Amino acid sequence: MTGPSSTQIVSVSLALAGEQTGRIDTNHAGTPQARLHILWGALMLTLTSPTQTGYLLDVWQRAALAARALPMTLRDLRPLSGMDPRLNTPGVVTTMYGLPVWTVDTVAARITPNRHHVPQHVTVRIGGLTWQCFDQTATRSACGIFARAHRIAPALFGA
Repeated sequence: MTGPSSTQIVSVSLALAGEQTGRIDTNHAGTPQARLHILWGALMLTLTSPTQTGYLLDVWQRAALAARALPMTLRDLRPLSGMDPRLNTPGVVTTMYGLPVWTVDTVAARITPNRHHVPQHVTVRIGGLTWQCFDQTATRSACGIFARAHRIAPALFGA
């Protein structure tokens, strides 16, 4: 079949509070097909180059600095969406190519039109992925996930 290729644009928002844990898997080490997979809650993020790991670590380090104004740990965070926070299989699978545009912003506390209180948080946007970080523990531990990925990258990608 011929014709134009299809493109799927995905935008995902993930809320983080408390200690974050992620698993890192790799495959095809030392080859052009090398991949680093970060499995983190409902997200599986695949990285395709060693440059990406340093890039993402830098973004999350900036987020950790911005999060210093947040509480150390936020204990009562209501789910902001219909997604069950106990899910342990990826609900979002994405592969990163290149270095997507990123932003780190501090968002003031607010009341939604449905009268839900949304606490102050730091928003990290990387391409179509958005994380809402509600405490320092979440950003610090998320930074740790990307630091581990960055340490593994040279052996995996041969950089």
